[in-house]
Amino acid sequence: MEKNNFSLYKKDKVKFINIIAYDDMELMDYSLIVKLFKDANNYLKEEYFKINTISFKENVIIDKKIKINIDEEIENLNSFKGICIIPDSNKINLDIEAKMFCEYIEKSYKELDNIITFGKGEYIIKSIFKKDVDKNEYEEMRKITTVYTYKEKVRICINIIKKNLGEKIAEDLLKEIL
Repeated sequence: MEKNNFSLYKKDKVKFINIIAYDDMELMDYSLIVKLFKDANNYLKEEYFKINTISFKENVIIDKKIKINIDEEIENLNSFKGICIIPDSNKINLDIEAKMFCEYIEKSYKELDNIITFGKGEYIIKSIFKKDVDKNEYEEMRKITTVYTYKEKVRICINIIKKNLGEKIAEDLLKEIL
């Protein structure tokens, strides 16, 4: 069997995709994350990626009218496992939300495989480490990646799928969205 056709998928494993949700987060970012990982689950015909939308609120409001239901309120979680993704925002100042999430992400840092921030989501990470951290320092931490463009956001999600399910499945999913 060729390496690129080999799947890393193991039926007994579940990978948690934790989306940090907050008011006025970018709807396209949220939708992209959910779509790609649900498509991967549909491809497998089972739930390998467990998608959790996590917040301090029962419902998150986007664009003053779109309500996103939350799977888990953050206070009920002991810690996060798997991958934490923080969508971008149109808001200029994320300080309030950043402070609220800091304690929980910091507590779970060692258990998380990766923390991925989309655009301004990086301000939450800066608050966690309580200093200005540039993109190069994030990458040196190995667990934290910040992406800005739509193409980078798609690519990072596809790379997670590739790492967990193999190149063939990731390529098939990428072809479907292009």
